[in-house]
Amino acid sequence: MNIGATIIYLITNLMIFDIMIRLEECFLKNHIRSVQWRTVGIVGCWMVNSLVYLGFRNDTWNLVTSLGGIIVITILIYKGSILKRVMAAVLAFSMGMVSETIVWFVFSSIDLGSQNRLQMVMNIADVLMYFILQLLIEHFYHLRKGDLVVRKYYLFMMVIPFLSICFIYVLFVDQVNNSLVLFVTLLIILTLNVFLFYLYNKMYELGKEKYEKQLLKEEIQMYERRFETMQQSRDRIRALRHDLLHHLQMLQHFALTGNTEQLVDYIGRMNEQIEIATRGVNTGNDAVDAILDFMIEKAKREGAAITVKSSIPKEEFISIYDINILLSNLLDNAIEGVKGCSDKEIHLNIKTEQGLLCICVENQYDGILYQEENRYLTRKNEDGHGIGLQNVSDIVDKYHGIMKIETENHIFKVNLILYL
Repeated sequence: MNIGATIIYLITNLMIFDIMIRLEECFLKNHIRSVQWRTVGIVGCWMVNSLVYLGFRNDTWNLVTSLGGIIVITILIYKGSILKRVMAAVLAFSMGMVSETIVWFVFSSIDLGSQNRLQMVMNIADVLMYFILQLLIEHFYHLRKGDLVVRKYYLFMMVIPFLSICFIYVLFVDQVNNSLVLFVTLLIILTLNVFLFYLYNKMYELGKEKYEKQLLKEEIQMYERRFETMQQSRDRIRALRHDLLHHLQMLQHFALTGNTEQLVDYIGRMNEQIEIATRGVNTGNDAVDAILDFMIEKAKREGAAITVKSSIPKEEFISIYDINILLSNLLDNAIEGVKGCSDKEIHLNIKTEQGLLCICVENQYDGILYQEENRYLTRKNEDGHGIGLQNVSDIVDKYHGIMKIETENHIFKVNLILYL
């Protein structure tokens, strides 16, 4: 392998390791170590793999060091079960093999004259095809996890490496014989795509930062709601404590005068105030509690009541942004639905099991349903008819889940199943 082919091999091999790790982020979202450890791991594996390949020129050893290296990096910088991390590494590596196979079928029929020329072409085309596969996979991944890079940019990002591969193919069909011209042309193409690769990484990080800020904003808003609810509860308790002596005096008066009816009525009203003051949801998950506390207070103002049955983990199991959209819109529509009904109780059941999130909201309605283009319109007197359930449907689609609506015996029931 001459100097030109070696330079191109080293650059493309480093890019391939970085693409592998980037692909794994679609399956393993939680890092153990910092970005610096990620960089150290990539560079370390790249150096070992490159030295083995350039020193021994053995395809088997090259395969072993590549796969072994990517597995080691994955175990070091991600957390989760060992099996899941190894499977993610193997899957990312397999995508690299797929891209290499595609490139081989495209370029194997062209006579390039020498092994070095073939090696340079295959290395560049391989990394470009791998980059295209990465963009495709990330595009579909971000459709369900939230856009980190604006969707229209994915098309732009894929067009340049694709056109580069086409240009290389045409270039070698025309049989460029000057090795220097060939090397310079390939180096220019590679440099352009390296710059694109760098630009994409920057856009990705900026998009990720923006997405995290949005989640943080939603989380802050929910905790503000929870704080407001807790403050209201404390105010009510403080008022009860302040008036406790007066209440006891009044109870004593009713007891001494034998006015049992008023005594029972007064105790009942005190119980109601205590229940209101101490009311609050306790699912074990602070974010969900904040959402439900707010919605329960909203339902109460409309004369409705929400009962909650839950079995969810304490830690975050779904994006705060997404669970807020799901619960807020489902309960908003249920509150709207019970208006005019004698039974204003809303039942919510939320649980996670075996990687699934199951949500069921059930409420009575007046028997009249409005539909438009297969959408239920529950907000009859507001602008934006049916937007609530449509937003829920969008989140369900993001997680490749199922949304089922049942309407029987004046009961409106929404069942959701999401794959986490």
